[in-house]
Amino acid sequence: VPFLVRWPGTIPAGKTDNSPMSFLDWLPTACSLAAVPYKESSIEGENFSDVWLGGQERKRDRPLYWNKEGGGDYAMLSQSGEWKLHFNVDGRWELYNLKYDIEENKNLVQCEPTKAKHMKTKLREWTKTLPSVYCRSKRCKSAKFGKLDRGKDLEGSCTDYEEYMSSDGFVPVEGFPKPAIPPVEANRDDST
Repeated sequence: VPFLVRWPGTIPAGKTDNSPMSFLDWLPTACSLAAVPYKESSIEGENFSDVWLGGQERKRDRPLYWNKEGGGDYAMLSQSGEWKLHFNVDGRWELYNLKYDIEENKNLVQCEPTKAKHMKTKLREWTKTLPSVYCRSKRCKSAKFGKLDRGKDLEGSCTDYEEYMSSDGFVPVEGFPKPAIPPVEANRDDST
């Protein structure tokens, strides 16, 4: 999710960064910037203050995992932020290369079986660390992690995959839609 950070005299102005951050990373980053001690092992996020203070883009120290409201919808983002694995509530696996397909239009779970298998293993390991019951409001749900072992890979075509992956990500190849860019209106007046 895009965001802005402003702290004149401390955070360099005009810098754009694509490090794979999550909202979970805000707490440890803010604590670090404010020199507030915290126990790293008790916080899921990572400290990205080095990047905010002008450092280079970087990978995550560890993958990012999430579970939607304790239901059966799980996902993980690779350390590089390039790969996203998603397990849907209906039992389907999806794998996307976000570097080339930010809109998640082309499922690569069958085209990248080694990557998919590695990420599935990591996601399964993470789910074993979660509580068995989630509570939200007055309603409690049992977590159904066993579904991860019975998930099915979504069918997909690997046609033109190699060509697409070697492109800059915006070359319109069949099966890989070009990002939608709204047309500029010819008679639009931007002076107001």
